[in-house]
Amino acid sequence: MFKPKYATSKKLLLPTMPLQQSPQNSSPHPVKEKSMKRKYLWLLITVILIVILVVAAFVVFFGGFHPANGTQITFTAFNEHLVIYPHNTDNTQPVNYNIPLSGFNGPYVVGQQITIQIPYSYSGETGTENITSMACTTSGFSLASVSPELPVQLPNTRDNEAPITLTITFNTPSTPYTGPFDFTVYYDQYL
Repeated sequence: MFKPKYATSKKLLLPTMPLQQSPQNSSPHPVKEKSMKRKYLWLLITVILIVILVVAAFVVFFGGFHPANGTQITFTAFNEHLVIYPHNTDNTQPVNYNIPLSGFNGPYVVGQQITIQIPYSYSGETGTENITSMACTTSGFSLASVSPELPVQLPNTRDNEAPITLTITFNTPSTPYTGPFDFTVYYDQYL
């Protein structure tokens, strides 16, 4: 077989310099190791700051994290306002009452409906009383339905008639809410 002239089987020996012995467990390149540690430290600090900014943006735009299925509506008070229009010759000015209701403070889910049931009756010695309409007066909420349909003549408890229970459904806003809830019930009273 043909071998070129420049190919040789001799090993080339290079002069070697003795290596300095470094202390045990230290890197032969301490400057490079320190700069790598600094790079990782800066990377870690940057990641932590980004996570903090994302969480802060979430809190600002969505009102915070609520793990219980988005329950973000809580009422500090649940108030029914009654406006009664008397129909007689002596008094035609409306009469107003405010009734705080308990047991309806929530929590409720944003964007879903709230349904409550309230018994109503009339206890006058004479005459009748009708619920003619209802309205939700809390901003962002609206009245969805009332059952049975209004107007409803109220049973008179003085005649041993059982109260009528109205099922009232409200639409909730699409944003979190904590505060009072108010709705108004309008009556006509005939004496």
